Amino acid sequence: PHSVVGSLTLFDRRIIEPGTFSATVEIPNSTIADRVAKVIPRHPVDADEPDGLSTGPGRTVIHVYRSGVIWGTYLIWQASVSQSGRSNVRVQIQGASLESYLNHVLVRADLGPYTAVDQITIARNLLTSMQSDARANIGLTLQSGTSGVVQDRTYYATEAVSYGQRIAELANRDGGFEWIISTSVDAGTGVRSRMWEWAYPAFGSATGYVFKGDDVLS
Repeated sequence: PHSVVGSLTLFDRRIIEPGTFSATVEIPNSTIADRVAKVIPRHPVDADEPDGLSTGPGRTVIHVYRSGVIWGTYLIWQASVSQSGRSNVRVQIQGASLESYLNHVLVRADLGPYTAVDQITIARNLLTSMQSDARANIGLTLQSGTSGVVQDRTYYATEAVSYGQRIAELANRDGGFEWIISTSVDAGTGVRSRMWEWAYPAFGSATGYVFKGDDVLS
């Protein structure tokens, strides 16, 4: 199930690093309030709040559609409520694209050593390790193939570094690669799927652009 909650929105997509997302939703009546509460619960720690422990910041994603196609998927990381005088209550939502999730999960097991191993293989091993923990499995399908560029790496759990940082270190070096997480919808079943995609040395098209306006959010 989903609810359309978008009002004024600002979002972008980036390569290698997370894109940003923000939205302001005005609440003029109880109908809109109930709809927003499905995404941002009124009392998230209340045991009687429907979905209180499964929605809200860090648990809810927003899909941005452009021309009927998912253009970006964003995790809500922060939400706040404000009101000025007698004006309508407003909910401010801030988040980042799905890539940001990797920055919130620490490498908790030693990995490697990788000696003269293709950098894409190392990146896939990192993502496989992350998703082996059911709590951190976000359902990514990993693009196959190799780049032809090898690196040497060893990762230790005691370093307390996130999977996102480790993949960024691989990608941002000389001879590195570009990567992004995309979301698509099966036209027949309506099921959404997530793909970790990479390109070496680059995807070949400009990104990092910003759109602002009345896009449909769900």
